[in-house]
Amino acid sequence: MKKAWVFVLIILYTTLASCQTIADTPNVSKGVIDMSGYDWDADKIFRLDGEWEFYWNRLLLPGDFGSVTKPTPDGYIKVPGVWNEYVVDGKPVGETGYATYRILITNKYVNKMLGLKLPEVSTCYRLFANGIMVIDGGNVSTNLDELRESYANRIAFFYNTNRIIEIVLQVGNKIDVIGGLFQGVFIGSESAIILQRDYAMFSEIFLIGALFIMALYHLVLYFNRRKEKSSLYFSLFCIAIALRATVSGEGILGALLPALEWVVQVRIAFITIYLAVMTFVLFFRELFRETVWKWFTWIDVIISGIYILVSLIAPTRFYVMLFPGFEAVMLASGAYVIITLIRLTIKNREGAIFILVAFILLFGVVINDLLYYNRIILTGFLLPLGLLVFIFFQSLVLSMRIARALSTAENLSGVLDARVKERTSELETERNKLQVKNEMMRRDLQMAKVIQKQFIPSKSPLPSLAFYYQPMEMVGGDFFDFIRLGGDNLGILVSDVSGHGVPAAFITSMIKSYTLQFADVIDNPAEFMMQLNQLLVNQTGGNFVTAFYGIINTSTRKLVFSNAGHNSPYIIERKGIRMMETEFRGVPLGIFDNDELTSRREVYRNETVTFAKGDKILLYTDGLIETVNINDSEALPLADTRDFGSELLIPILEKNRKSSANILIDDLIENLVRFRGGNTFEDDVCVICMDI
Repeated sequence: MKKAWVFVLIILYTTLASCQTIADTPNVSKGVIDMSGYDWDADKIFRLDGEWEFYWNRLLLPGDFGSVTKPTPDGYIKVPGVWNEYVVDGKPVGETGYATYRILITNKYVNKMLGLKLPEVSTCYRLFANGIMVIDGGNVSTNLDELRESYANRIAFFYNTNRIIEIVLQVGNKIDVIGGLFQGVFIGSESAIILQRDYAMFSEIFLIGALFIMALYHLVLYFNRRKEKSSLYFSLFCIAIALRATVSGEGILGALLPALEWVVQVRIAFITIYLAVMTFVLFFRELFRETVWKWFTWIDVIISGIYILVSLIAPTRFYVMLFPGFEAVMLASGAYVIITLIRLTIKNREGAIFILVAFILLFGVVINDLLYYNRIILTGFLLPLGLLVFIFFQSLVLSMRIARALSTAENLSGVLDARVKERTSELETERNKLQVKNEMMRRDLQMAKVIQKQFIPSKSPLPSLAFYYQPMEMVGGDFFDFIRLGGDNLGILVSDVSGHGVPAAFITSMIKSYTLQFADVIDNPAEFMMQLNQLLVNQTGGNFVTAFYGIINTSTRKLVFSNAGHNSPYIIERKGIRMMETEFRGVPLGIFDNDELTSRREVYRNETVTFAKGDKILLYTDGLIETVNINDSEALPLADTRDFGSELLIPILEKNRKSSANILIDDLIENLVRFRGGNTFEDDVCVICMDI
């Protein structure tokens, strides 16, 4: 489907181009042409090619030729052609300067509206017909610094009242590497000139539109399949050629934007050439990545990028003079592409023959445009048409790839259906096995949960003591215990195993077991920590344990404690909330053995703190303070904080300074669940509060 409509575009474009009728006329001979025998009423235009009078470095007006001292031409110059090599006073005039052209046309159409059409002139001009200026293309001056280039309207009309029409053309150039009338002048009836202009303009608009459509088509292909970067590069290539077409030929961009300066349009013309080369090389690399030499791609991309940068910032004449160097790059790159495609064709690479034929045609068009740019031939810019032909062949290759992919998919579909059914049956069997295993694991975890609950306290030993415990999974790695030591002494142990789930729960069971064995040191927190550490070393599978063990005397309100890397408790006083000060916070359990702790001078130590009557102490694991909000709940005014411990914990403790331990714990957990947005957590949570 795609190749069909691309073919239609080519037919339509060539049909439009053929509508431009240019009649055969005799050449101008020594500034004179006799056209009295031609029918100017037909929709044809006539070339004014041949020998024009040439006045170098003289800007003459029509009135100057009617004077008694009629100026003598420096000679006769060929139009179309350039003046660079024209010899005046024994030497070529070069590319920069100014001159006057003149011819006389004998005709039989008096009292008739006629038209003139000038293709591109290098680079500013004024055109006079029968003594009247009909086109002002920039500013022509004897002072080169005052020359002003312009993409002015290149057609003009005048009412002819003479049997002999005098055409005087002033031309100036200070920027281009060539000067003069390298595309010639056309004359005809008003309707013929308008018709020819409209045909040319419409065919260029049609071509530009077709290129943008192809660019959009390939861009959509790329966005639907990002891995196919060849579609992206080809889209950018089409865009570059389309943009260049707007500033060549009939100068559509200048017609749409009359205020757009000539230098801007020239920059666009050159930059789009470099972009076209860059994107085409990248496109070719993506098509045949395993064959194309990557340094060829990068060299072309870097050189094109340098030329683009120079064209953006350098003066116009500077980058115009540099262009011949890029012509060599284009020719070398084209030769490499053709050689590579020939090799791929010999190897029977799919689609290579079509790309080869298309590129040879495209490369031939590029050579034509280069020769035309250098005014060696007078054919015109044909790259857009060559690109349409290339798109046609490129679409053939794409169609072949799609057809092959569909055929492969159809062949594989039957095999895949059978394999899918086979694998589905196997997966069903495995799923049933997994369900049985999962059920066994669920029962085992349930049993582990029951066992763990048996060695974690289920009720408080004192009315003034409250606690909350919630494992992340069915079993957890947080552990706490209350140890009655006789009299008014009560031991409180809080620990947190790194990690979660069954491994952490197993370590907590070890801690409970070891605790029951330490009756001789249970009343000395530091010794208790040393003993527990020695037993846990090399027994935790790479995990470690933070722990806090303290013995509080409810009569004297004195707490003796030892800390093994655990979070410091909060003391809730009548005058405020503060974190309990400690001089020594030991390393977690299970990392170093006791000998190494001794050598490092990090053995666990006892510290003492005495509470005031009415104080509270809050012990907790990091699951409390590191709880994060999961659903942006606005239930709390500070619910947008990073975690619960950042800004929420202290206000809640402050609010409950005079409340009982039970009320404080209930309020704390209620706010924690609201902040979290649910009653499940990312870590085990353990909280203990005691009224002193």
